[in-house]
Amino acid sequence: MRDDDGNAALSRRGSAILVIALVVFILGFFAAVVGLRPASHWTVVGVTERMGLEGLGVDPEVGELIPGGLVGATEKSTVDIALGTRLHLALASNTRVDLGRPPGRWFRRTAAIHLVKGTVRLAVGEGGAGRQPVLLTAGGVTARADRSAFSASIGDSEACFSVGDGAVSVRAASSPGAASGSAEAPVPRGTRACYDRSGRPISTGSIDSAESDTLASFAADKLVQ
Repeated sequence: MRDDDGNAALSRRGSAILVIALVVFILGFFAAVVGLRPASHWTVVGVTERMGLEGLGVDPEVGELIPGGLVGATEKSTVDIALGTRLHLALASNTRVDLGRPPGRWFRRTAAIHLVKGTVRLAVGEGGAGRQPVLLTAGGVTARADRSAFSASIGDSEACFSVGDGAVSVRAASSPGAASGSAEAPVPRGTRACYDRSGRPISTGSIDSAESDTLASFAADKLVQ
């Protein structure tokens, strides 16, 4: 009889463990699904010329969602793209960017952007879901920011970052020819820093007050504080 009672107790204990494991699995799966679901999407919020946006079809409209990938402004247009209320990109004419997938709500929260050519202005702030980390790669350099206003430009031999508000951290990108073992270096407010195609610094100086004010006003105008 005692053996039967012991076996029954072990059976009940094993069943309870299985139920708990199943509940934990379901909750973990649910958290992963919800956490990876985008809190917001890349959205076209402004195009100055008809047919001025490349990469989304014949004539994309304001409000159209962008799943990611290459998009750009034509030579006669500028394009504005937003990620919710926390990130705004302004593409100058003849600029192309490669947008990563929209970041997740809880996991994979960093917005990834690759500047292929031209100049882009970014305003990075906070919204209802908190801060929006951003990684922008231009040439051999990756810039990280989570609350700032700055511009990035890339040419044939260099990439430059101008910070008007907040601060941006830069490091050599993990790509062939990039400087190895490099640590992040801050680019503070009011600074313009340029790097060669391998990620090595070329020059650092101050931006003029007009450019600084323009970037700060851009952030105040484009982001919901």
